[in-house]
Amino acid sequence: MPALPRNGTALGHPLGPMNIYLDIDGVLLDRKSERAAHAPEFVRRVLATCPDSTYWLTTHCKGDAAVPLRRIGPLFDAETRALMARIRPTDWDLAKTEAIDFRSPFLWFDDDCFDVERRALEQHGVLDNWIKVDLRRTPHQLGLFLQSFPIPINAFDEDWACADSSAPRPSAAGRSPGRPDRKPRSP
Repeated sequence: MPALPRNGTALGHPLGPMNIYLDIDGVLLDRKSERAAHAPEFVRRVLATCPDSTYWLTTHCKGDAAVPLRRIGPLFDAETRALMARIRPTDWDLAKTEAIDFRSPFLWFDDDCFDVERRALEQHGVLDNWIKVDLRRTPHQLGLFLQSFPIPINAFDEDWACADSSAPRPSAAGRSPGRPDRKPRSP
């Protein structure tokens, strides 16, 4: 496995398995319900990174992965639509965090995190795994993820074997540029 790049992100994803949870509105679609800049490349990257563990975590899913594809599929090319068909459904009632598997490393790309969801993430010590997407402030934010893909905060936990044991453990202070309030990790 390749070593972790100096910026602390995994272009080649040497960290091993993780789950990725994707919202649609505010992440893949902008406020005008148009395809976000770099959305096709971002979807391809996510599914290349986690082809069997990427999930829709959106109000458009609720247990049926076909609904998000019908909703946004026409905005994407055939190749990206075919990849999106691999994204698995989630089902939840009141909070999206009900659908997150906290036993596994994960990233959750969403434009909003309600108080109850924030508390659930804090209780599990993984608030930084919520990657706030703010397309109004940073319209090309998905492109930034292509350059520097975030790493889950629990990716280096003792009970989860990292594929690259020589990779440095991240500190809670150093985070990915995925969120405006995060600093890039240093070696």
